[in-house]
Amino acid sequence: NMINFLRHITPALEKNLTASPVSNFTGKLQITLFKSGLEIDIQCGQIIDIGTWKADSFWHTPAFPDLTFLQLVFGRRRCLELTDMYVDCNVDDQSAQVLDALFPPFKGTMWLGN
Repeated sequence: NMINFLRHITPALEKNLTASPVSNFTGKLQITLFKSGLEIDIQCGQIIDIGTWKADSFWHTPAFPDLTFLQLVFGRRRCLELTDMYVDCNVDDQSAQVLDALFPPFKGTMWLGN
């Protein structure tokens, strides 16, 4: 489950945000994954909660179809790359700055154990 995973890595996400130009961001990132959605509530650079959210519209919120959000989460693509590659991806500039700060680029190999 994406929400449980993001809650689990919250300390790392906050560390990434602290080291960025948007370190004092306050707001709610409401992200639609089309079949589901999530909301990341951030106050002064601290993640208060990560929960489910259902979009009323796909055009005024960050939108990532299918598994494209995973490319961002695991540092393979930035928001601008995803919006250039996939016509259904939509991210406003401020949300893109915060999401890119939360999920910085990662070029290494990831091994998941049991």
